[in-house]
Amino acid sequence: MNKIAKTFVAGSIVLGTALGVSVSNVDVSQNEAQAATTPYYHYDGYAGNNPSFLLNGQFKNGVKYNNVTFNGVKISSKTTENTVPTFKKYDQTFTSYSKKHKTASNVSIPITGNLTYSQVKKAYGSELAKIKEPEKKPKGTGVYAYKPNQVGPVVYFEMTNSKVTEVNIGYGGYGG
Repeated sequence: MNKIAKTFVAGSIVLGTALGVSVSNVDVSQNEAQAATTPYYHYDGYAGNNPSFLLNGQFKNGVKYNNVTFNGVKISSKTTENTVPTFKKYDQTFTSYSKKHKTASNVSIPITGNLTYSQVKKAYGSELAKIKEPEKKPKGTGVYAYKPNQVGPVVYFEMTNSKVTEVNIGYGGYGG
């Protein structure tokens, strides 16, 4: 019986070596692990007719971790030379667009679908701040902002009569 066990173990080692299977401690550095798990958000197509993505936790995390892309264009604080002032793709208008790097500092999306103040307030809670009001203050009118950290992009919700009419996502203040 002892001889059979030794033969089995030896055969397992030989087979494992032949197939490239090994058992070892793999030490992954923190940077590699971080890069593999950084949240991001990627959107393709028209965005304004179905704005429910703005209420999504994945979208909020993408903004929080400076990792948001619309139609292949990454929203980035890094400005490069050779940018065009505006570039339009689908229903989105990008500001300071770099064709070479496929980046822009801001994206503006007119909202044609139904998105209300109460939906936005429920999704963002106390992180949503009112930053601009018209002189006459009809209820649910003004500009509200979501800025999860000091170095990331800001999401601006422009509202009229408790309905979101436009969203700006980016760097450099409201409107790009």
